[in-house]
Amino acid sequence: MIRHIVIFQLEGFTSEAEKAQSLECIKSELEALPKEIKALHTLKVSFNANPEEPQSFMLEATVSNWEDLKAYSNHPSHLRIVKEKINPFRKGRVAIDIEE
Repeated sequence: MIRHIVIFQLEGFTSEAEKAQSLECIKSELEALPKEIKALHTLKVSFNANPEEPQSFMLEATVSNWEDLKAYSNHPSHLRIVKEKINPFRKGRVAIDIEE
């Protein structure tokens, strides 16, 4: 089992309302991916509750193996969300993959 954890820092929103709306949209679309991508066992998005820290949200996904992680990473639906919803606001990204 592989746990894929990614932390994103987003910026450039015109208002807190736009940021909140964008984060909810990202969460909704990402959390729907396990229904579409068979390689994904789970995918959960959590928002940063600490206003003192610049990170915006964390994604945690589980897959069976490295091939499944690659299949998820390269899946067109995943790539579309990253390109259209995340990258326009992305300032930073940190990822870790844990093998259990």
